[in-house]
Amino acid sequence: MSSTTITIRLPLELSDKLDYVSENIGMTKSNLIRVAILKYLDVKQLDEFEEIKASSESNKRINLSLTELLYSIIKKQSDNLGVTVNSLIIYASEKIQKHYSYMLESLDQ
Repeated sequence: MSSTTITIRLPLELSDKLDYVSENIGMTKSNLIRVAILKYLDVKQLDEFEEIKASSESNKRINLSLTELLYSIIKKQSDNLGVTVNSLIIYASEKIQKHYSYMLESLDQ
């Protein structure tokens, strides 16, 4: 199975939050992002999507290896919406970070 490696830029705050979640649920940040792609981007329509761009100053670069399937999901959405792959990954990453943060908070109570 072939894969594609892309370099993404995440806002620093989001990257830090993903680090926290990944440490607490036992997944790597890259695997967390891959799950986010499947959960939030492999859909017919992105109802809540708003394009978010990482500023060139306060971001963290990450090399992300994606299977052909995952890359095709992102590329299809990118082409359909006319936005960057990076902005879609930021969107999905924010969604999954919020999901797992809420879950972790619920467990602490």
